[in-house]
Amino acid sequence: MKAHLYSFLGFGGVFIIALMSLWLSSPPDIIPSGAPLKLFSAERAAIHLEKIAGTPNPLGTAANDNVTEQPGSEM
Repeated sequence: MKAHLYSFLGFGGVFIIALMSLWLSSPPDIIPSGAPLKLFSAERAAIHLEKIAGTPNPLGTAANDNVTEQPGSEM
């Protein structure tokens, strides 16, 4: 009888831990681009990412120089 109780508690504990890990691993809410600048906004970052990753920027080229200078010039 005790063995059944211990196995039930063991499986229940594993189940609760699995549910908690799924709940805690959910991504945060997306902050809109109109949010204050102090907050990170994925929408604002996507705009910059499209500029940087939109075309190839091989090392040693003028395109790479422009991409590396862009974030500093916009801050």
